[in-house]
Amino acid sequence: LYDMHGNVWEWCSEHFYYYGASQVSDKGTRILRGGNWFITFTDCRSASRYRYPPDTNSNLLGFRVVRVITAQTLGKPVQPAPPVPQPIPTP
Repeated sequence: LYDMHGNVWEWCSEHFYYYGASQVSDKGTRILRGGNWFITFTDCRSASRYRYPPDTNSNLLGFRVVRVITAQTLGKPVQPAPPVPQPIPTP
C-alpha cells in the first residue's frame, strides 16, 4: 500500500490482544495501527499498534475507506485504461 504510515492512527476492526495470547485481552478497546503525525518516527510503521475505546475521537485518529471494484460489481467487462499521452520530445 502507498502512503500508509504517519498521518493518523488508523482504526482496525479487531479487539486488542497481546501477541501470543490465545484470546482477546481487552474487549473494550480496538486496535489502532500506523502511527500519526504527532509521535516519534519509530512508531510510524504498520506494525506499531495502540488501543483506545471505540468511542474515542481525536485529530490523531482516523480510518481508511476501501472499495473493491470488479467486473462483477460493475456488471460489465472492465476495459483497460487508455494510454497516457507522452510528451513531445524537444529537438
